Amino acid sequence: MKNNTDNIEILLQKLISLLLNNGEAGWAKAFSDVLEKYLNSDNKDEILRDIINMMKGGMGSFNDLVLQKNGEMLKSENDKLYKLREKLWKKSLKKIGNKIK
Repeated sequence: MKNNTDNIEILLQKLISLLLNNGEAGWAKAFSDVLEKYLNSDNKDEILRDIINMMKGGMGSFNDLVLQKNGEMLKSENDKLYKLREKLWKKSLKKIGNKIK
């Protein structure tokens, strides 16, 4: 039986919700746009590449994001963010296999 908790769509929805609930509307919008494209695209590989590129590091990148409230790091929320990022990264890589350019 397929594990639906690992679907790209569900991972994106969970990520968007976490971001919105923690004041990261900009990143939530970016991933909402990706989700919409993913759901409406005939070329899922292209959207998966977009997801992978969003996850790559660099100053100010999504990988640098730390959820905070009133200047305090949110441990539980950041743990969830890390797990969702990792699952989404791995799932995206697995789905497109060695087709990355």
